[in-house]
Amino acid sequence: MKRGAKLTAAALCLFCLCFFAFPRIAGSYCYVSLIYKINEDKLERAVLSLRAGCAATLPELSGVRGVSFESADGTVGFACFSFGIAPAGFYTGFYHSPDGAPKAFQNAKIELRPDGESWRYDEPGGDNRYVTRRIKGNWYYYRMGF
Repeated sequence: MKRGAKLTAAALCLFCLCFFAFPRIAGSYCYVSLIYKINEDKLERAVLSLRAGCAATLPELSGVRGVSFESADGTVGFACFSFGIAPAGFYTGFYHSPDGAPKAFQNAKIELRPDGESWRYDEPGGDNRYVTRRIKGNWYYYRMGF
């Protein structure tokens, strides 16, 4: 019985770590900023390649799961982590803003309001939440939750 209790406790700890602790860490500003810092030397080249229409020449970026380009305003996004499914999921990453202004997630037509060092959107009457925060220069962290 003791062995079964230990296995159950270990499984519960692993479950909690995987589903509660790791997503919080991987979705954090600190984690995404670290991924930015690791790739900093390659990112300007990646942005220039995408804006020139040369996605095939993108450098390999550690910790980046996907890259997007918003042709409407030239914003280049780098997805780092996602967790869950709607209505309880979130996406995190960073982006380059060509004009240096904070941007909405995937160029959505929402109004961002200043909130200390970040800008936020909280859906009225809903559960969608977005926060963006400057990392350095024209580079920003984002987290979109559904």
